[in-house]
Amino acid sequence: MWYDVDESDAQNPIGKGPFQHKAILDTFAFYLESVSAIPEGVKKTSPPSAALALATVAVERAWKQWATGELVQTAFDDKFSATLWGLPTQEVMVSIDKLKPHTWTKILEGAARFVGAHKPKSVRAQSLYTAGGGTSGRAMCYESESDG
Repeated sequence: MWYDVDESDAQNPIGKGPFQHKAILDTFAFYLESVSAIPEGVKKTSPPSAALALATVAVERAWKQWATGELVQTAFDDKFSATLWGLPTQEVMVSIDKLKPHTWTKILEGAARFVGAHKPKSVRAQSLYTAGGGTSGRAMCYESESDG
C-alpha cells in the first residue's frame, strides 16, 4: 500500500506514501478515466475513497494470486466478491478515511500520470453519456428488438 517502506529496522518498518504504490495508482487511474466524462457540475467533489479502496484491494488480490510467481487460484479466490473482499475493503477504508487533503493531492496527481496509459480503444462511454442527455452508458447497455 506504500510508495516505499524503510526496512532499516526490521522490527519497525516505516511506510512512506500511503496508497501511492505504482500498482495502486495505475489501477485507480481507471476510475479517474471513467469519471472524466462526467460534467464538472455533476461530479462529486469529495475524495473518491471507495474507488481508492477497491483499487487497493484489487491490487492486493492480484498480488496474492501471483505471490509464487505463477498464478495461484483456489476455488474460493476466483471471484472478487463481498464475501471474500468485504472485510479487507472495510479495513482499507479505515485508513483512507484518515487521509489528509495533501495526501489526496499526491494520490490524485500520482494516478493522473497513469490516465490513458493503457490506451482505451474508444471514448464510447463518454459519447454515450453525452448523447443520452446525461444518462450513463451502463443504463444504455441493452440490445433493442431490431438488433436481433
